[in-house]
Amino acid sequence: MRTREVMVHAVDLDTGIQFTDLPEEFITNYATTFSASAVATPSPPSRAATPTSPPTWQAADTPA
Repeated sequence: MRTREVMVHAVDLDTGIQFTDLPEEFITNYATTFSASAVATPSPPSRAATPTSPPTWQAADTPA
C-alpha cells in the first residue's frame, strides 16, 4: 500500500514522473484495483476506468 501511495504521489506532485514511467505490473494492478472499487461503489464516478483486453485502460466516457 505504501509503495502505491509513493508512486501515485510522485506523479501527482509533478516531479517529472508520469504514470507511463511506472512499472507495467504496478499500472495493471493499480488500474484493476481502481476499476474494481469504482464498480463496487453504489454511485461510481462518471469517469470510472474500465478494463479492455489486452490490458489497456481508458476513461469510460472517452473515445477509444
